[in-house]
Amino acid sequence: MRHGRTVLLRADGGHAIGVGHLARVAGLAQAVTTAGHRAVLLLGGDLPQVGAWCAAHGVAASLGAWDAAEVRATAAATDAVAVLLDGQSVVRNLGSAFLGDATPATFIIDDLGGIDLPVAAVVNPNVG
Repeated sequence: MRHGRTVLLRADGGHAIGVGHLARVAGLAQAVTTAGHRAVLLLGGDLPQVGAWCAAHGVAASLGAWDAAEVRATAAATDAVAVLLDGQSVVRNLGSAFLGDATPATFIIDDLGGIDLPVAAVVNPNVG
């Protein structure tokens, strides 16, 4: 199957922070693939729990610590046109690695409304 564009999605999950970020990026990845594009999921956090969650929900993802250099290298290797970062710790650790780049476009999901970075978009699903 030929894919259109590639979107890279990065989130963490586990006992300490829950699995909400994982579920959200998995849903977004499904929407990306339904639209005929390729989604690359890079998930981290409590790796045994994240792996079990992925297996239980049929989510294909690459698991690891995913530092900024690894995420940038994966974005380049997959020719990603967009990178989506979900979660405060992920954004704190990786957000600045993508600043100032026109490609890939960087999108951040910020549940707490405290992130102010010059990226393509910051989405707070809890506004209001």
